[in-house]
Amino acid sequence: MLSGNESESDAAPEDLTDKQISFVPPVIADFAPIGSKFGSVKEDAEEKYVTGDVVSVSFHGANPRNDQKIQGSFLTVDVKSGDDWVTKYVDGDWCTKFMWEGGVGHVGQSTATVEWDMKEAEEVEAGTYRVCYAGTRKHVTEKFEDFSGCSREFEVAA
Repeated sequence: MLSGNESESDAAPEDLTDKQISFVPPVIADFAPIGSKFGSVKEDAEEKYVTGDVVSVSFHGANPRNDQKIQGSFLTVDVKSGDDWVTKYVDGDWCTKFMWEGGVGHVGQSTATVEWDMKEAEEVEAGTYRVCYAGTRKHVTEKFEDFSGCSREFEVAA
């Protein structure tokens, strides 16, 4: 390029996608416990926090491999503004953490836990907040279904 000569390229490598194997077992199906729905809260947030605390909420979840939310998010931390909710943080922010645990002994039942570490957040203003989780469950019929759920509203004081 410096001397103005065109560069030569080698041929593109062969596409071997159809020859790859995976040792990760497939998702057969997701199930919520009897009497519960996907996205419903297992362990809710406290009613009040102060800036610097860690908020943790657990939900009845589904395997995140069903939809990896490439153009979305598994979680939001929302702040109330008038009658509306405004998303403040998502799973791409350093102050949030999304953890998934597959069920042991209960095939297809799992727990999704969302944590919001206010110490890691840039500026946390006092107000009313909630934590939400979004997932996709897989039916035994291979059909996928989106769901979501939110924690109770909680107060954050300075």
